[in-house]
Amino acid sequence: MSFQRFAFDTCPRCYEPIELATIEPSPARRDLVLHNFTCADCGSVKTKVLSLKPGEPLPEPAAYRSCRSDRVRPLFAKDDTPTIILLVEDSPGDIRLTLEAFGEANRSVRLYVAEDGAEAMAFLRREGDNADAPRPELILLDLNMPKMDGREVLALIESDESLKLIPTVILTTSAAEADFVECYQRQANCYLTKPVELDVFENLVKGLNDFWATNARLPQLAFVA
Repeated sequence: MSFQRFAFDTCPRCYEPIELATIEPSPARRDLVLHNFTCADCGSVKTKVLSLKPGEPLPEPAAYRSCRSDRVRPLFAKDDTPTIILLVEDSPGDIRLTLEAFGEANRSVRLYVAEDGAEAMAFLRREGDNADAPRPELILLDLNMPKMDGREVLALIESDESLKLIPTVILTTSAAEADFVECYQRQANCYLTKPVELDVFENLVKGLNDFWATNARLPQLAFVA
């Protein structure tokens, strides 16, 4: 049995890495094992459930410790020179998948999350509580969001001299021709449709990392006012 996907997770509130705290059998079903995680930053608690096969014993904590040293690592880089990416996405599930996929692919990525277009523009313009926000070197932008959608965000980025140098990749569920034509007209650098299959999504994010965060030369704007 592989315990790696149960040895670590991401906080649903602050999206920082969280570590496995306890393992216990389910009080309701003998074939289920509860994995309880606690976030050291905000105190949130999360539980993941593992289903045991008939006759399979309860996992030993040592099985998790043996893989945790390799698997538990920051999804937000602590390096002095990280690649800073802004993810603009309103789906909690897609946020989590993207965070975990980048955590697997590249520990030097520092990923910030805006959950709607208005929040993204406040981050990019360093408004309000975002006065000290870093300038991202890449933007991953969803289209269909509340308050301000990705099309509006893309138009504002295109019209802003201080922002339009930042490469912007559209990452959306929309396969409508009108959407990708409009996005390319608005100078989007790439248009990608989110796959439904988890492994295909993970491979897509790995491809994004390989090209944009590893091989492409990005504008070094992180510390430019």
